[in-house]
Amino acid sequence: MTEMPDSGYVIGIDGGGSASHGIVVDASGKVVAKSKGGPLNFYTTSDPIFRGNLEQLMSELKRPLANRYCLHTVVGTAALMDVPDDQELKRAFGGFDLPDRKQLTLVGDAVTAAFGATKGAPGVLIISGTGSIAVSIVSQDGYDFSGGLGPLIGGDPGSAFWMAAEAVQLAFRNQAATGSLCAIGIKVVEYFEISRLSLIIPILYNRDFNSGRLAGLSCFLCNELLVENSREWLQIQKAAGKRLAELALPLIQKLNLSEIPIFGTGSGIRNNSIVRGSLEETLSVLLERNIVIQKPQMDAPSGAALLAFQKAGITIGDETFQGFVTKGS
Repeated sequence: MTEMPDSGYVIGIDGGGSASHGIVVDASGKVVAKSKGGPLNFYTTSDPIFRGNLEQLMSELKRPLANRYCLHTVVGTAALMDVPDDQELKRAFGGFDLPDRKQLTLVGDAVTAAFGATKGAPGVLIISGTGSIAVSIVSQDGYDFSGGLGPLIGGDPGSAFWMAAEAVQLAFRNQAATGSLCAIGIKVVEYFEISRLSLIIPILYNRDFNSGRLAGLSCFLCNELLVENSREWLQIQKAAGKRLAELALPLIQKLNLSEIPIFGTGSGIRNNSIVRGSLEETLSVLLERNIVIQKPQMDAPSGAALLAFQKAGITIGDETFQGFVTKGS
């Protein structure tokens, strides 16, 4: 490692599917610039939109630092799980005017989130929002993943999407058995503003339907259904915690460390005490020790910046700089 040049800085970008956040960090660990941009996922938008959004965000971040040198930039993008292959690099940067390409690293957004959570040390991050994934930091350049396959394959177990799908299925089963709507079924009809449960089918299978809308049903049910009104919804939330534990268990076991820090982020963990409690209880039983899910030490843009310091071969102190702290983290 080398010392950080006084005039140098790094850029960390957390590229999401709907918006992106970037920070610039200088030698002292101080965030000297921040900016927000458009989505960075070439699979859900397009290659030109990805490149245009990235170029604009980087330009805005660098504008106040014209007389200083960017040592490295790390972009965590929702388009990737881990690191890009040659074809994905071409999609991301083809035709992109980037003279300092060697000073830019593209990785999956789960990598930068995990790097921020553990501050680059070995550990596991469990993410449960619209979808779910577990990531482990194995070494400085090594990552392992479990889940993250999206709604078409398994529905991201333990995620908001998964819980909502379970709730809809339960509502249909109950209606078939009793001929009437249960508490969950009533709320499903209310959420989608339909007159009967079967009308949810053309909504879900409309090609313009966004999986995030179904995931939003989970938040709606949490706000609308008290435990005493729906034991079924309570059980679905507890089952989500168990599924998240099963998702992370192989990564925890593979690290094979006596005390592995386990972090959790996303609204499904941080904002839902039932899911989080079930996750902790299940892991405690499986690992035969008391498990408490910790909050990430740094947010995803900060994790990207910390990784950028590492890629640049720069030693940074133990300062915890923060960029944009994600809601629910």
